[in-house]
Amino acid sequence: MKSKPVLFLIMFLAFGFTNAKEEYSISFNANCRAAYENFMAMRFKDGEKYLEQERKSNPKNGVVYFIENIPDVIKCFITEDDAVFESLKKNRERRINILEKTDGNSPYHRLMLAESHLFWAIARIKYGEYITAAIEINKAYRLLSENKKKHPGFKLNDKSLGLLHFLIGTMPDSYKYITNILGIRGTVKQGLNELRGFYRLTSNNKEFEIYQTEAMLYLGMVLINYTPYEQEALNLMAEIDKIRQPNPLLLYTYASIGLKSGKSDQVINLFQNAMPGPEYYVFPYLYLQYGEAKLNRLDEDAWIWIYKFLHNFNGKNYIKAANQRLFWYHLLNSNEDKANFYFKEINLHGELIVDEDKQAQRNFKNNHKPLPGLLKARVLYDGGYYKRAFAALTTMDPKEFTYLHHQLEYLYRLARVQQKMGQENLAIINYEKAFKLGEGHPYYFSSSSALQLGLISEAKGDKEAAKKYFQKVLSSDKHDFKNSIDQKAKAGLSRLNDN
Repeated sequence: MKSKPVLFLIMFLAFGFTNAKEEYSISFNANCRAAYENFMAMRFKDGEKYLEQERKSNPKNGVVYFIENIPDVIKCFITEDDAVFESLKKNRERRINILEKTDGNSPYHRLMLAESHLFWAIARIKYGEYITAAIEINKAYRLLSENKKKHPGFKLNDKSLGLLHFLIGTMPDSYKYITNILGIRGTVKQGLNELRGFYRLTSNNKEFEIYQTEAMLYLGMVLINYTPYEQEALNLMAEIDKIRQPNPLLLYTYASIGLKSGKSDQVINLFQNAMPGPEYYVFPYLYLQYGEAKLNRLDEDAWIWIYKFLHNFNGKNYIKAANQRLFWYHLLNSNEDKANFYFKEINLHGELIVDEDKQAQRNFKNNHKPLPGLLKARVLYDGGYYKRAFAALTTMDPKEFTYLHHQLEYLYRLARVQQKMGQENLAIINYEKAFKLGEGHPYYFSSSSALQLGLISEAKGDKEAAKKYFQKVLSSDKHDFKNSIDQKAKAGLSRLNDN
């Protein structure tokens, strides 16, 4: 009779042989590159054809299982459909298991694992799976950091590591304990420089040109949402314009920059010349962006595109905001019945996750219907039509306003227009008035004014004044856009501390 140690050894060896690690290769070849490019252009059917060719010719190529994540995560992110998410996320574990069997000595091994975790973390955040998302972000961070140490010359490290470093740097103080516990570190300056460097690489090096859509998307979102570097964002917008391809992700980046920079004419022009056709996966949010740009210009057909968004989108976010814009459209066109209909629609549809929807719902709850003159000035300002906006404001007498929020809005919008027209000293006076008058009230005009005063002070090199105003933003009471405005103030403080 065999002794127990011998039996255990036999069982161990037998288990080891029957479960031997199945190796997968790493070959980012022509099929994989073509699939990746098509997926990043949201031509999913074309991308899948290339992946299917690769599965047949090289079934052990691990890159296939990494690239498979891209259309799945994009679909989850843009549809906001729970059924789609639950169906597609089942594929994640199988792909991770395969990627773990690729060559650990290759820099692509940790990169593909890290980006798979990061992609699904972003999707999970969209669907409220915050704890699992945090675990995946932690895994991605550690894999990328280790890859950076082991392969310091591997340029692709900076793509996702830069994004992670930046997001960690803008994380609110109330969540800093999480990053401290996990040992995750990152600053705004560090992440932004890495993203800038990677974008330059994709622009100047043919080998990395394939990643340009990703680089533009990440850098564009960071620049326009978290930094005061508007001109840099506009430069990126100009580069996207040169491409002139109906790539939905690039259109989204272009329109996001344009709509926040007063470039509605340019946004409308690009949509008219590069609207994606039927070979592209439908991205309904583009319709809303197009409609918003047209509303800013007071175009008669603006409502068509906002309506098209509502009737092609089954997700959760921007529903209330879209109905509010339809309410605005009809209010500006003196159609009281339709304006009242869409005002009521705000309360009936959508959820309260993003700031724009929260603001729309609060307006409904408080029965805050904008004065047509102030609304006209607002949309014209948003579109970059500053002289027309100023003309609309000068037709009103703020002394006749009954409600505080109308007085605050007038001061804030006048300051914004004056700043854009080069009258900065007058703008500062009105920002100060709006800030002081609105302090302690649940309206975003006071906090937004403090943010602008902080940005002006930062641009002038007055670090202490900038810090004071950014801190005022963070200590303000709850208001409609507190999350997004606080993030910008937090990024401002991080920039000042970095410098």
